[in-house]
Amino acid sequence: MPDRRKLIQNLLSRYKKYRKLKYELRLRRKQRQLQYERSKKVTAVSGNPASPSSQATAASSSSSTSSFGDVTLSSGISAGDELDWESTGSSSSESMSDESKSASPAYSAGSFSSFLGASVSDESNRVNSCPTTRGPPTRRIRHQIEELYQHRYWQGKRKNKRRFPSHMTHLLRHRHSEPEIFRQDCRINPHTFDELVSELEEHPVFLNKARNQQMLVEHQVAITLYRFGHFGNAASLNKISRWAGCGKGTVTLVTRRVMTAVLAPEFLHSAIHLPTDEEKVEAKKWVQRHSCKEWSDGWCFVDGTLVPLYKKPKWFGESYYDRKSNYSLSFQIINLPNLQIFDVGYGHTGSTHDSTAWEQTRTFKEHTSILKDNEFIWADSAYPIQTWVVTPYKKPDSEEADNTIYNNHLSHLRIRSEHAIGFLKGRFQSLKGLRVDITSAKTHQFAVYWVLSCIAIHAFAIASEQAHKESPEDNEFIYDGLSDAEDATGGGAVHPLIPQRPVSRHPPPPPSPPPQERRADVLALARARREDLKKSLLNSLNQRAMNRANRNRARYGEYGLDSSSGN
Repeated sequence: MPDRRKLIQNLLSRYKKYRKLKYELRLRRKQRQLQYERSKKVTAVSGNPASPSSQATAASSSSSTSSFGDVTLSSGISAGDELDWESTGSSSSESMSDESKSASPAYSAGSFSSFLGASVSDESNRVNSCPTTRGPPTRRIRHQIEELYQHRYWQGKRKNKRRFPSHMTHLLRHRHSEPEIFRQDCRINPHTFDELVSELEEHPVFLNKARNQQMLVEHQVAITLYRFGHFGNAASLNKISRWAGCGKGTVTLVTRRVMTAVLAPEFLHSAIHLPTDEEKVEAKKWVQRHSCKEWSDGWCFVDGTLVPLYKKPKWFGESYYDRKSNYSLSFQIINLPNLQIFDVGYGHTGSTHDSTAWEQTRTFKEHTSILKDNEFIWADSAYPIQTWVVTPYKKPDSEEADNTIYNNHLSHLRIRSEHAIGFLKGRFQSLKGLRVDITSAKTHQFAVYWVLSCIAIHAFAIASEQAHKESPEDNEFIYDGLSDAEDATGGGAVHPLIPQRPVSRHPPPPPSPPPQERRADVLALARARREDLKKSLLNSLNQRAMNRANRNRARYGEYGLDSSSGN
């Protein structure tokens, strides 16, 4: 840009010189014309044709008293000075012949005009010889100035300093030889990362027909995973840009691309899907081992979790205020005993009660097709009890001895729901404090999709790790996130200021409640089923105690250890 400015200044200076020479030429021509007219007047008064010498003398004498003596030329020489020089030359050459006077440049108008013409033509030829200046000078200058003002920046762009090789490049190059370090930064195993990249790289968002190609898909996925897996100062754009060796704007753009690919129906439905028959059988076996046979029909769990926001949203901020005095988003997690998530309820604010958010999930709406043959789901006391939703006893019923035993064993099962949520937040710790400024419905949707992308990648990672015979029990991410897992009590108040789905500003009307008689019948059936489950548990515990006593009696005799001494 400085070179362009110098070019414009050079053109302007040339144009000024051209105008100056043109003005001098016009003034000198007018001066010679006046000299010629005065010489004709002198000849007419004398009545005799004058000789060339007398004409020149008259011209010089008349020119010495010319009224143009006060006219100043642009070169700083007055017309009178020029005429005095010419008359002095003529007076000093009185003894010269006519041929010498006619050949003198001071008396030769043709030679004088040719001299000026040569100087002007040389200047114009010099200007027109420049390859970047063609056409009339005024048009050229106007064109150059317009072109100059079409550019936004006048100062030259500051060149960035050379970047050193980023840590991300080294990490991706040695991810299979240093899996622990890779897992600390990208939060998944190297083989899971390779499978994730192969699933996402065919998405159209990574196809670019422009001249500037995108960075590699594995680099974009690594940047997004690093951003999902950290919170606080470690998740700042400056820190991530230095880790990845790219600009802060590139980090934001890459995150949106990967989220678009993750939330595509092809990947989302393959990562978060209903359990297969084999998975359902394994879940029932796990429940039976930890409780009793009659409880094995409850093979899944539901619980709500809050994702705190780093600041109060500017868009309906009060509706995000939760029961823990934070501003957050509410999600419903439905999982299996192996911590695999197969359904998610999303789009709700922190003030939304778990029972209200639960009604928007697929499991709630399609429970007749998902839960078959008297199957049910385990929930905490914040959810309404139904024939297919089993909850613990509330006070004052929970203070009874049998009900306390029932609640304790139910908590031993439902702890898997807490583990699933802790596993999710331990892997992607950005969910411990989401740094998204919610100012509109669009930013609310982006925050919800951020969490949903984390859940989808987490579910994909669990399936990949289980395929490689990796048990989630040994995963350190569970213990990293258990401190932020939801407790099994409490619930928020309903605050219907904004829609509970981010895709629509006008939520559908709630279904009409059943009649009072039907509601009472459903509640009675649900409580009766809970009583049956409690009796089955107590009978199973008594049977286990008797079997343990018989084993001890057979081992130690009649006076051996009793049933209360343990296994």
